[in-house]
Amino acid sequence: MVNGENKVEARNIEIDRTVGNKVLVAKGLKPGERIMVEGFQKAPPGSLVKPVPFSAPAAAGVEPGSKPD
Repeated sequence: MVNGENKVEARNIEIDRTVGNKVLVAKGLKPGERIMVEGFQKAPPGSLVKPVPFSAPAAAGVEPGSKPD
């Protein structure tokens, strides 16, 4: 988790399910709290980080907004 000071905190969360590229967290987060999905191997708890919003990569060969064959 990344706190309000942009420092990494260790926190256990419980995942309910995934839907596409989204994850439903059942327990361990409050509304508005942020989690790290990439780079956490390089940022131990207490590290100062610069969070950026996650954007899932587009499927290979499929233009965003297009319908698959």
